[in-house]
Amino acid sequence: LNTTTKQAAFIAALKTLGSSFDGLSSTSTAAQVAGAISTYASGHDSDNGKLLAAKIGAFIATEANAITTTATSSGSFTGLAEGYYFIKDMNNPDDANPDNDAYGASTRFILDVVEDLTITAKASVPSVEKKVDDKVDSSNTEDGISWRDDADYDVGDIVPYKIIGTVSSTIGDYTKYAYEFHDSMSAGLTYFADSTRVTKVYMFDSKAAADAATDGTGGTDVTTHFTITGSGQTLDVVANDTNGLKDITGVTGSSAFVVYYYAQVNDNATMGSTGNANEVYIEFSNNPNAGGDGEKGKTPKDTAIVFVYKVVVDKVEKDTNAQDPTATKPLTGAEFALFKKYTTANATAAGKSAATMPAAGITAAQWALDDGYIWVAVAGPVKSAVDGIADSRFTFNHIDDGDYMLVETQTPAGYNTIDPQKFSVVANH
Repeated sequence: LNTTTKQAAFIAALKTLGSSFDGLSSTSTAAQVAGAISTYASGHDSDNGKLLAAKIGAFIATEANAITTTATSSGSFTGLAEGYYFIKDMNNPDDANPDNDAYGASTRFILDVVEDLTITAKASVPSVEKKVDDKVDSSNTEDGISWRDDADYDVGDIVPYKIIGTVSSTIGDYTKYAYEFHDSMSAGLTYFADSTRVTKVYMFDSKAAADAATDGTGGTDVTTHFTITGSGQTLDVVANDTNGLKDITGVTGSSAFVVYYYAQVNDNATMGSTGNANEVYIEFSNNPNAGGDGEKGKTPKDTAIVFVYKVVVDKVEKDTNAQDPTATKPLTGAEFALFKKYTTANATAAGKSAATMPAAGITAAQWALDDGYIWVAVAGPVKSAVDGIADSRFTFNHIDDGDYMLVETQTPAGYNTIDPQKFSVVANH
């Protein structure tokens, strides 16, 4: 602190804290001010020490009074003259993401009037992870893992998501702690909520407990402490108490917050390996010296992907005019229906109903399934022309992995009906 020009203003700022500074005048020596500081706060980790550090930090931020020097993240300031020294991070350091100025947090100001001092700068920041629940409709398994980075679904399916966020380990240094989840979905996904599938927020004692949870069991329901705004392709979950997370009973630097919510796969879903991404980041208070107000950082984004697939069926006949005896050409006049095998439990959970056996192209024996399973109709195919022949290609869009059966429900005159074709779509992602 440049005491030559700013001592009077500095002492005036200190006097607002308490009576320990009342006796100081604008001509007090550095030693007298240091003594008053020691009387007011013994150590920078005491409550008064934190208040004093915040007051001085605000003074430095608004007055052209600082004398600065630099050191590495762990190092020493040497050769300094006697006086007041107040130590803070130059910026919001993020060693893992040096190009991301928004990701990082300031440490609480370090205030000591002592002898030679070695400083190790530290700042803890939140992290965020996004997971999606992957189910196999045709069986009672879930690919071995419930929550994962990717999954596959049919159009119209309701997809469960899980967001896991940690907080700064130094949250105790803040008087207010803003905390906001910001989620954005690709065009093929739409935020979904109804009377039974609602967005919920839970607090867990640790990141490990949050990771292990398949639902809110083991956590504390803190949904009322957040404002939830979801529509279309966006979802915002924002801590709404006056002091943010600091007003939630039991929050610590080890706490983790989990958001459970749903999205629906819509007709705009991208099919194939590109998938339909859904990403999230957390916006959080990152400067305890400002009390948690104003300054915020952002975590890097994390993404979960939902894949959808398609099945293409071509109806062809032998091309007798071609030199190649195996050559075929498109054939019009056929109709096909596609059915997916569900367990009754998965069908009920997905709101699917059992299909009626087609009137043609299949027998009762071919339609039969073991107890606990049903056939569900897949949305009708998109028909297109091949080589100028109309309605000879049938595309079933937006399906996911599982067991299927293709039935030729109408056969061109003069041709045989194919037997129902059973096949599996296997996800490899």
